[in-house]
Amino acid sequence: MIPITKHKVDESLRKVLLLLGVLFIFMVGAVAMQSLEHFVYKKQAVIKEKRNIKREAEEVYHLSSIINAECGNCSLAEKRMIGSVVINRARYGGQSILGVISEESQFHGYRQEGYICTEENSQIAERLLSGKRERSVLYFFTGVPEWSDSLTIVKKKGFIHTFAY
Repeated sequence: MIPITKHKVDESLRKVLLLLGVLFIFMVGAVAMQSLEHFVYKKQAVIKEKRNIKREAEEVYHLSSIINAECGNCSLAEKRMIGSVVINRARYGGQSILGVISEESQFHGYRQEGYICTEENSQIAERLLSGKRERSVLYFFTGVPEWSDSLTIVKKKGFIHTFAY
């Protein structure tokens, strides 16, 4: 039998304690990293939600304003169709509402005197943006332009505008 000296026991105990200390620090670090990742994830989710709320408010504002500018005195059904055209073009083209309506020579009501957000049109815009819209229409005009030969025309009785897809 090999005698165990106090020095060997102290050395072994020191190594075990050192190993336990390193393991403890590693575990504390892992828990801290997990907590930090969770905090960062939650903060990113809150920021994303705020951005979405801001984007949605901007879309309602611009959609309401362009509906007013293009057909402020039209029926509710016609306003919904105008709004549907704008949303469909935004969704199909991967753009924002503002991106669509501010394209050159597309919506004559943009930046005009009637480009005003109203309560009635905001409610229409919110409903349309929630998904309750006519999904086929991509164009509207008064009269039928020469270039519309390849389009399917949708003329609604009592509407000022003609719609097409």
